[in-house]
Amino acid sequence: MDVNIDEVITMAHESFRNENGIMIKKCCASCKMRMMNSEAERICMRYKKKIDSDDYCKKWVLSPKLQNAGLGLGRVKSRRYLTYFRERWIEQRDALIEGRIDGSQMRCAGEIRQEYEKEYGSIYVEI
Repeated sequence: MDVNIDEVITMAHESFRNENGIMIKKCCASCKMRMMNSEAERICMRYKKKIDSDDYCKKWVLSPKLQNAGLGLGRVKSRRYLTYFRERWIEQRDALIEGRIDGSQMRCAGEIRQEYEKEYGSIYVEI
């Protein structure tokens, strides 16, 4: 793809609320196409270029995580659950890298959460 990203990206200061009322800034940091490389730099997967968090282009698409921001309604996930989730995610990532499983065998976040809830109960802190 031969795109001059300087022509596409401009500074943006536009914000809006998602369906759950959370304020979202419209910029590359909130875009679905933003990825992080191994040096922790933001990369636009559409243009295969390094970007800054405040950059923005006309093809911006809200990331799924930010679409769902606020669904927890202020509830806080327990440290025990977050540790459990992290450990399971790292285990399957390592298994994928080592070739013990393929991508179709990766469990999604919802499956890991359901596994935790069956074993330990709610993922949320009781306040």
